[in-house]
Amino acid sequence: MAGSPAEAKQHGGMTQRSGHSKSLMVFGAITLEGKMALIFLDKGVKVDSKTYSKGVLDKEVLLWTKSHFGNRTWTH
Repeated sequence: MAGSPAEAKQHGGMTQRSGHSKSLMVFGAITLEGKMALIFLDKGVKVDSKTYSKGVLDKEVLLWTKSHFGNRTWTH
């Protein structure tokens, strides 16, 4: 075993391994008139159509669009 990166290089180099890849689920919306805060989904949450519709669109995006656009017409 090498005691430093230099020693490791002398013995054939170093290899880095990871058992699990890192992941992050984020939702955001940007308009010509502004942007909403990013929504970070909890680690391990299964994002199916129900979770996306009820958890992201209904609870977060719809509230933001109502406060941002008021009664004006908007589309996605």
